[in-house]
Amino acid sequence: MVAIVLHFRAIHLSPLSLTLPFLSFTPVFVLLTGDIILDEHISMAGTAGMLLVVVGGYVVNLDSARYGVLEPIRAIFREPGSGLMLIVAGLYAFASVGGKVIIINSSPLYAGLLIFCLLGLLVPLILIGVGKASFRTVTAKPLLGIGSGLILFLEVITHNLAMSMVAAAYMITIKRMAGLFSVLYGWLLFNETGIRYRLIGTGIMTVGAALIVTLG
Repeated sequence: MVAIVLHFRAIHLSPLSLTLPFLSFTPVFVLLTGDIILDEHISMAGTAGMLLVVVGGYVVNLDSARYGVLEPIRAIFREPGSGLMLIVAGLYAFASVGGKVIIINSSPLYAGLLIFCLLGLLVPLILIGVGKASFRTVTAKPLLGIGSGLILFLEVITHNLAMSMVAAAYMITIKRMAGLFSVLYGWLLFNETGIRYRLIGTGIMTVGAALIVTLG
């Protein structure tokens, strides 16, 4: 939950293009935490695939029209949100591995229900408690809230099922390929520009994912 709060704090402090690329580094941290906590060992081909997905995810989230390729890296030293998002990526790595520990000692469904209920109850209460939201705003659109909740619940369950089947580092790497779908949805539904540049990143990610699936 701390990671989620810091995530939103980071994108509040700094531009998206200087913060979101750092989420692509989560698999790198999971590679370390998974080895230390879960004793999961990744093959050389799997590691190469992970690094390609990280690079591709970084490229996808770059705003080439406004910033250079290395600008997010430079921003760590001057943009508070950039450094904060790198910390968030590390926290997500620990959360992912911790979640797998719960799954190993229970089941994907139990772990999903536990995490979903905790977040669903605690986050609104905290927001209301600190004055960032009110009970009226939380319940203003119940059907939309229920629909969104069901989608998130399915995401949590499928996340845990996948986590129970493969090494945590592989699973988180493939999950980071959500950027590929974001690019396509943005192009098809919202007529977003810069699609060619972003497709380069998705292409790199696809090659990395193929390495993981076939040789990892």
